[in-house]
Amino acid sequence: MSTSRGLGHQPRISVAAEYTLEPDGSISQVRFLEPRAPVLFEEAVRNAVLQWRSEPPLIRGKATRICLHQRLDFEAR
Repeated sequence: MSTSRGLGHQPRISVAAEYTLEPDGSISQVRFLEPRAPVLFEEAVRNAVLQWRSEPPLIRGKATRICLHQRLDFEAR
């Protein structure tokens, strides 16, 4: 997690997550990378990421499980 408060900027929190894209396109095993974000943000990210669906990569024509990383930014308005 990183926070930023520059002149004229609203507070921002970044949450780095790692998750598994399953062969059926669903998401599982959401984990958070260091440093830890406040629980409220981790819960929001976990709930959002678990709703995502995606086309998994194909290896030799077969859908394959992969691990992905994503940074999500929250900005106060």
